[in-house]
Formats: sequence, C-alpha cells, structure tokens
Amino acid sequence: MRNAQKPEHIALFELVDRIRDGRYVIPDFQRKFVWDPSKIRDLMRSIFLDYYIGTLLLWKGKPDNVKALSCESIEGYDASFGGRPEHIVLDGQQRLSAMHYAFMAPRMNAPARRSRYLYFIKIDRLLEEAYDDAFVYSWGDWGWGRRVLEDEEEQFRKHLLPLAIVGRSKWSLEDWYNAYKRFWEAEERSATDSGEDRKIAEYRDAVRVAHEFADHVRDIYRSYQVTYIELDDDLAIDKVCDIFQKINSTGQALDIFDLLNAILRPKDVGLKKLWREAEERLSFRRCEEDERLRSSGHVDPRPGRPLFAEVPLLPCTWPETACTPPGRLGGGDGPRREPGGLRGAVDGGRGGSRDLYR
Repeated sequence: MRNAQKPEHIALFELVDRIRDGRYVIPDFQRKFVWDPSKIRDLMRSIFLDYYIGTLLLWKGKPDNVKALSCESIEGYDASFGGRPEHIVLDGQQRLSAMHYAFMAPRMNAPARRSRYLYFIKIDRLLEEAYDDAFVYSWGDWGWGRRVLEDEEEQFRKHLLPLAIVGRSKWSLEDWYNAYKRFWEAEERSATDSGEDRKIAEYRDAVRVAHEFADHVRDIYRSYQVTYIELDDDLAIDKVCDIFQKINSTGQALDIFDLLNAILRPKDVGLKKLWREAEERLSFRRCEEDERLRSSGHVDPRPGRPLFAEVPLLPCTWPETACTPPGRLGGGDGPRREPGGLRGAVDGGRGGSRDLYR
C-alpha cells in the first residue's frame, strides 16, 4: 500500500487499446452505465479540447479478485475480442463506459434510451473554435449517423469524423485522417487539371482543414493523458469495498441496495446475483403502499431492481453523475499542460473555460 496513492498516467491511445482489449472490468457492486447521450458527448468534447477529466481508481485484477467480486466486462463489450481483465474499476466506470460507447460504437441502446447513438466531430466547426457545435451525436439505428458511418466519402465531404473510427483498431484513426487528407488533395488536383477556379479555392481550403485537423487529433490521441491510481492486488477485499463506499461521498445518492451489495460482498454474499435469481422465480408486484409512494413521487423504481433499492439510506453520492457539464468548454487561452502530464483549463476569454471534472 506504500505506493497505492501515487497517481500514474496513461496516454489516450493506450487507454483506448486497453478498453478494446477488455482489460477493465466492473465489480458487481457498481451501478450500471447510466450516462445519457449528452454527457457522453461532453466527455468527448473535454478530451478533444484537451481538458482534465478526473482520475480513475483501479485495483489490480488478479483472477481471484475478479472472481471474488463477480466482475463483468464494460457494458456492451464485444466478447469476440477475447477480454483480458487486468484492472477492476472502483471509480471511473461511467467515464470508461462512455469512452467505450463512443469509440467502439457497440450495438446497444444508450442508457435509458430506445436507440443506439453514434458520435461525431464536425471538423470545420472544431477548427473555427465553435465548440458548442463541433461535437454531435445521432440515432444510430435510423438517424443520419448510421448512413454517414457507412459512407467514408460522405464523411470526408461533410468534414465529419465518426468517433467509432477510433476504436476499430490501433491504427484506424491515423488511417482515417491520412485518407481524409489524400481525398481533398486529389479533389484539388482534379479541379486544377480541369481549370475550375471556384472549386480550386474550395478544395484548397479543404486540404488546409484536413491537415490542421490531422495535426490536432494526432497530438491529442498520442499525448493526452488520463490519470489513475492503482491499488495493490494483495489488498484485502473488505478494504477495497470500504474504499469504494468512502469515495462515493458526493453526487448521486447511494441507495440501500448498492450499499448492502458492497458491504456484503466481502462476506461472499452476492446480493445482485441473488436478486437476479429471485427475479426468475418470483412475480414482482407492488403493494398498495408501494403504488401510493410511487404515484406521490417519493419512489420511482427502475425495472429489474427491488423496490427498497430506491429509498436513500445515507447522504452518500456518486461523483461521476454529479458532474453537470458547462454550456461552453472552449474559449480563452485554452488548456494548459501541467507538470506530470496533467492537463487543465484556465479561465478567460470567450465563454470562460473551466474544468468539467473537478
């Protein structure tokens, strides 16, 4: 434990590789992925604008620990990639799950939504520093996003980077922006050969945009640092569960079900597993009092969870869901790299920049 609190850093491209390889797993006492599409978008905006997004808390995931905590892959993870669990996520699940959702584009609905969502960067708007418009998402099943994702030429012509490109492979992003540059260079040559003066100017500007964006995204992808703290793998499970309870002290209320699940886990009692087994045998019906509470607004049970799970027990909260993204993240003098690889934001200028994940 002597070095347990020493922060370390991982570059964005390495983090994405680890997410793709299934190296992060979630203990069963954690809540599910709950961020809505706009919060996922705002995390992407923070990353590509070079802002600090907080520190992850990880536990080295030796097989006994993974089994003891009934760990599961990040929600939506494609098992065909194999999965090589190395770290158990104690704090940072929502951020890692959001990165997985945006970069890997799994075929699953967004939390509490009836559709899959796809995420894009409007390249020209990003370079114009119109940050409110530069990061967008679309329904993946029937919206424009699915069509654009399947048509590379349309991506280039509309200056749209699908973030799903990032997660395809180690080199997929670099391959994409190189193809983007070559596309507009070929268009400029064709216009020059045919003597189309108006198009020459338009395509020459598109070449400039492509090169500027390639430089920007290359720097972010290779240099952006995410901080994490790694707990020793020989730390006792009861201490890990105690740490988990203590770090959740601000944000969304920690309910009875999640709290008991974390408390009982060291006793080899899997409350979530027991509930799942009970659901298969029992027909869950609310009594009149439950209905009265629900209709009065005191309780709003989520499907698949026991009613008592919705009654707050302690004023404990969840830091990740407490983050309310600001309306504007860009402007001013922009981000600054701090010693040790951390990156932050400074106030000033248009919109007043500030850190999203304090």
